[in-house]
Amino acid sequence: MTKITVLFLGRKGGGARFTIDCAEKLLAMGSLEKIVLNERNEFTHLAKRIFGDRLVLVPLGHPLTQIFRFLKPGNRRTLIEQTTGQCLFIPMSSITDVFHYSNFSLAKKVIRVIHDTKSHPGEVWPLNFFIDLSIKRTDIAISLNNKSTMYIREKYQKKVVIQLPLPAPNFSHNPTRESFQFDLLLLGRMKKYKGLELFTKALSELDFSNKKIIVAGEGMIKSSTKKALLSSGVEIRNYWLEEDEIYNLLSSARVVVLPYLEASQSGILAWCLENSKRTVLSSNPELVSQASSAITQNLAFVAEANTPKALANAIYYSLQHSSINLIRTKKSSILDTFVDRIKELYN
Repeated sequence: MTKITVLFLGRKGGGARFTIDCAEKLLAMGSLEKIVLNERNEFTHLAKRIFGDRLVLVPLGHPLTQIFRFLKPGNRRTLIEQTTGQCLFIPMSSITDVFHYSNFSLAKKVIRVIHDTKSHPGEVWPLNFFIDLSIKRTDIAISLNNKSTMYIREKYQKKVVIQLPLPAPNFSHNPTRESFQFDLLLLGRMKKYKGLELFTKALSELDFSNKKIIVAGEGMIKSSTKKALLSSGVEIRNYWLEEDEIYNLLSSARVVVLPYLEASQSGILAWCLENSKRTVLSSNPELVSQASSAITQNLAFVAEANTPKALANAIYYSLQHSSINLIRTKKSSILDTFVDRIKELYN
């Protein structure tokens, strides 16, 4: 039976959770050789409990020192030895792993999930260089939407580009606190492309004063935006959220708002789709495609344009709409299919 090594050298976020989920499925199938993680990964304790001696922790230190550390060939060889195996699966690239593998040819088949083909507005400019390297050093690319699939095939002449839907994150390992109901949730890292300012302006278009609204996630929020949110009665949780709090917020909100100005896919949206949670989306075509079935069920509502008025109207309709007989996706079915397909590609 083919044995697969799973690698993720980032520290936290959706990529870390996605890696754990995929590796756990491979372990249950008897196909996991080892999982290699940054020792600073936020899921280290969980990984130790799940994977035991199949877990390899790499001491990478502070993120700012990692690139300089990888300039030493000895450090590169150490990680190469730790990831030896017939096959290497990278559920989400990090700058760390791309830089590390940039100067040698892997003797194994590398399958990598390509979440984005270019950096988003507001992200550091060198990111495009590392995205380009990650695609070039991939034998089989897993794309998550039509646009990325066509881009990779045309620019990189990749013979094998497989398109698969993004599975929802699995929060089953974390405790669930007593839930509380509220109306609107905007959740995620506060990055420019995720549309916090658009959402803030949308709240001023209609009267949402009687609604309980929460904005949650780490990152920089402009003082003017924070002032406007607070004046609208919004609760702001501007810090890194642990998984149990994320699950609690998603479970308790009536509607989750994703006003992304640009995105190739969304793990939060995947969770909402799998759990029949009503969502409001911007007019971003990739997210609209990801949520197509939910839109036909009146479970997802799309703003007609990326304007405050259009987003406010979509939020209003989502709150007024009373969905019945919702069709629930079988729990983890998308993740099962995803990992089954990855396993097949190595055979």
